Amino acid sequence: MIGIEIYLVFINRGGGLAIEGTQPYEITASSDGALVTHAFLMRGDGLHALQIRWHSDMRAAARIKWTLWSGTPEIGNMPRAFEGTELLSLRPGRQWKPLQFVRSGTSNNLWYTLDIRVLDVEAVGHPERRPAVSLVASRDNPDRGGVLWVNGVRQSGSLFLRAERQGRTPYRRFLVEAAPNLPAMLQIRVVQWLLFIGLHAAFLIFAWAMVTDGERATAERHP
Repeated sequence: MIGIEIYLVFINRGGGLAIEGTQPYEITASSDGALVTHAFLMRGDGLHALQIRWHSDMRAAARIKWTLWSGTPEIGNMPRAFEGTELLSLRPGRQWKPLQFVRSGTSNNLWYTLDIRVLDVEAVGHPERRPAVSLVASRDNPDRGGVLWVNGVRQSGSLFLRAERQGRTPYRRFLVEAAPNLPAMLQIRVVQWLLFIGLHAAFLIFAWAMVTDGERATAERHP
């Protein structure tokens, strides 16, 4: 348990934001080239990739254009952060596909807006057919679900979106974000470590007492 805690607090730098509702549906207009826009509030620094959920009725190759803006349309001026054109290889059913870009070191609590448009799509192995390729959204709006538009028209719910980050460890975030707001005595690094060691020592003593009491009780029942 202590090893896991050390990894999660002092080593792990991953994490991110997951927007996944419970009432999924396909935005069928996206298959016809509609512009789908989704704004979300990022949680954590180090944003470097987005996972977007798609649906296809058959194996297909879809070429899409995407742009990630800093800010939201409701604020007004939005500088372009990243953009790209991707060729997606899709299988039948729903699936996640990544959009990767250069890591942003200061993304925590910033709004981003993603524009996605399907440029063209082809069926794999059946050139005479036209696949139905759609973005997957949810009719409900989960916590931190953001805002969704289709061709500029506001929609209820949100896209299925996962924002991946590679930022500070929880311990570094504590030092930067939480520690300066603590009482003066608790801002001293030595005091913080003494509290940390004291709490873990108390846990170990409690765990040892539980184990030894259990062994003693077993020995008394089975002399």
